[in-house]
Amino acid sequence: MDAKKVILITVFTLLIGTALIGGTIVIKKKMDAKKTISAALNDPQYVFGQNPDGWAADVLNAAERIYRVESANFTSDIYNNTYSAGMVATSNTTPFGWTSLATTWETPKNAPVGTFLSPNGKTYVRFPDLRTGVYSLCKKLTDYKSQNVKADYWNAGATGSPTYLTALDSIPQSGLISPNVTGNILLS
Repeated sequence: MDAKKVILITVFTLLIGTALIGGTIVIKKKMDAKKTISAALNDPQYVFGQNPDGWAADVLNAAERIYRVESANFTSDIYNNTYSAGMVATSNTTPFGWTSLATTWETPKNAPVGTFLSPNGKTYVRFPDLRTGVYSLCKKLTDYKSQNVKADYWNAGATGSPTYLTALDSIPQSGLISPNVTGNILLS
């Protein structure tokens, strides 16, 4: 089920539930509903907690840890301008140097929207929302399916960057990912 349908069903359920208990929710304009959908697609609690794209738990867990390291817990300037987990662009045109994601990005809802030149002088792939950025990262992780998946993502070689891997492994599970999200495909 696509993310917009899930959000609309959730909003509808909230409205019905609120009406049944005598509360009120006022949606002023149709635009407010669109802002709500947009906000959900950029909310780590929704993207990782509700898992709108149905990723396996181990994939989503690895992606969340990479996002936490690369985005300073979803607060960095690069993250706020790209919704990316530090995906450096080596080209100014799609697929921005990420040739293994070219086919994935042919689908508009999964595609980046350009690049962002950061103050550090690097150019990063820019996504329209967090859901799209997470989708791309999860797709990349799924394509690797290796025990060194986190190192491989960054082309760090067979042993990976020990400092980077230690940073990823030291991040505890946040509780964002729902216990209903199951499955392990990376190490299978």
